[in-house]
Amino acid sequence: MIAELSASIAERSLLQPILVLRNPADDGYDIIAGNARYEACQQLRWNTIPAIVCEPSGVEK
Repeated sequence: MIAELSASIAERSLLQPILVLRNPADDGYDIIAGNARYEACQQLRWNTIPAIVCEPSGVEK
């Protein structure tokens, strides 16, 4: 499945960004939706991919 998705992304690019949640505990991000797209882009050796970043509720900036 990931190989097929990777081939599709290579041909058409990534049509829908992944959804990530900012993780203030480790100053990183957790994938909420799009893990398969993330893995497919890793196979393509992309350094960056489009993502929509959500802030955790109840956490002040």
